[in-house]
Amino acid sequence: MPARGEPIVYQHVNLTVRDFSFASQFPFELSADLPAGGAISATGHVGPFNRDDVAASPGDAQVYVKASTQSPPDFLIPMPA
Repeated sequence: MPARGEPIVYQHVNLTVRDFSFASQFPFELSADLPAGGAISATGHVGPFNRDDVAASPGDAQVYVKASTQSPPDFLIPMPA
């Protein structure tokens, strides 16, 4: 997909993975500042990886969003006014 408009910048992106394994479940933590203000974080587990289709691998996550004053669709991907 070709780029359109200004790039979207996510700052302070942190990913922590512990006890990584392709063959078993492992925990992760993800956090980032959103481009329109606010923040997002997620914690959960991924795995074991499905070697035939990685997208079909099991996982669970709890996602927390601290929105800014922007309307809901704009807090993850800023929309033009």
